Amino acid sequence: MPMKKPFGGIIEECKRLKSLGHFPIVHASHSNSKVICDVSRNLKDEQIKAIVEEFDGTIGIVGYVPFVKPTGDKKDIVSPEEYYLKHINHVKELLGGIDNIVVSTDDMTFEGEESEPPVYKHEEVAKEIRKLLQNDGYTNQDIEKILHKNFEEKILKKYNLS
Repeated sequence: MPMKKPFGGIIEECKRLKSLGHFPIVHASHSNSKVICDVSRNLKDEQIKAIVEEFDGTIGIVGYVPFVKPTGDKKDIVSPEEYYLKHINHVKELLGGIDNIVVSTDDMTFEGEESEPPVYKHEEVAKEIRKLLQNDGYTNQDIEKILHKNFEEKILKKYNLS
């Protein structure tokens, strides 16, 4: 039986395109760590590393509870928010930093071009994530990178999409 390729061969295809002089945009949106919550949408550690090491891509951590918290945790000892933070911290530890971690929500559309920092339509989500990260010791600079600056730098500016 042939071995399954990560992402059904997407990484291999991106590598092939890269070898031909193309630079595919690699952003794993709405994908958490499979180590923490073993669902098909979440990523294995080697997949996370490949996205970052091969393509300097981004990992979009999402707060959708079925992707955040294992279904076997029936006692609710750990809240979904704590599990969400576990995902961010795991990817941070795995990659050795936060430069490729971003936040994925259902709508990260910016309200107003001039606002600093950008105001998301789902600003309440961003406020909760800020508070969660601050309480875990993240600096304001790191929080802003995770909330929007990493995506702006790694995807929008890098590929002239802004």
